[in-house]
Amino acid sequence: MGRFFNSTLYAISVGSSAFSNDNKRQGTDVQYDWTPPAGGDIALLAASGSIEFASCHEHDAVGPMTGVISPSMPVHIIENVTDGNREYCTVNEGLGKVLCFGAFSSEVLERLRWIEIVYMPAFLKTDLDEDVRKQALAFIQKNENYFLNLSMPSPPASLDAGHGVEGSTIVMTMARNGVEFRKPTQRGIAMLSVDEAREHIQNGQFPAGSMLPKVESALSFVTSRLGREAIAGKTGTRFVEEVVVK
Repeated sequence: MGRFFNSTLYAISVGSSAFSNDNKRQGTDVQYDWTPPAGGDIALLAASGSIEFASCHEHDAVGPMTGVISPSMPVHIIENVTDGNREYCTVNEGLGKVLCFGAFSSEVLERLRWIEIVYMPAFLKTDLDEDVRKQALAFIQKNENYFLNLSMPSPPASLDAGHGVEGSTIVMTMARNGVEFRKPTQRGIAMLSVDEAREHIQNGQFPAGSMLPKVESALSFVTSRLGREAIAGKTGTRFVEEVVVK
């Protein structure tokens, strides 16, 4: 141990430039040469194939509205104590500019960080300041949509216990857009082009209080830049600019 503390210290910064600058001011030799993946271009990084995308249903999770869940996001756990299965959902961000409505800005990111760093630990740690705990409780009290996220995984937590029952004809989960719902001609859609989606909207296939906002959000994303697609994974409907028939 003595040899370690008596030797020359070299630091390689793989984080922010502030870390490098602080060490330089203290006379520490720091090598700072860090570039974010894909040069910081989020869209390019998403399209690079280095990030794995999947439907929430594939991970026993439910994502209200846009349904984005990333590894750093805290989740609620809904447990079926009788059968032992679990479902997961994100914390409802509240109203205004929020990720679940498709917004993306510094304000959105700031709220998500607050949920991760301040809000969730307020319920998991016992040594937090009382003011922090009051902030967390006030966030729930002022958010009339808070229970929405909790209500959505509750039915799957009960129904998923029925998977694998021989002879059962009960549908456990629907995880794909479709047309002609509740009619003999009902069908699911695995892939949907922009023109097809717009035609279905015009024909009233996606109700205003149900699927329409989600479909419009997917279309907005796909048409915002050439080559973009929305939704990936084994379940769900894949929105593309144009369906290519091979």
